[in-house]
Amino acid sequence: MRQSAKRWVHGDLHPANVVVADGILAGVVDFGALFAGDPAWDLAAAWMLLPAGGAPRFFNSYAQADESAIRRARGPAA
Repeated sequence: MRQSAKRWVHGDLHPANVVVADGILAGVVDFGALFAGDPAWDLAAAWMLLPAGGAPRFFNSYAQADESAIRRARGPAA
């Protein structure tokens, strides 16, 4: 599998680190785990934070969400 170039990632996206307003992601907080790494770490949050079927919309909006990164994200999500 191809490793992506390192990017700044939140690294700790989970329900306690996001702000939701009216069912829509409105913000991200707690950047204490911010690091340069594989965007797959942040992409993994799609399966942990969003309702069923919401991941594709998240991936379409995330700049580094190519097919390879989405495949790599399955590991951290598990």
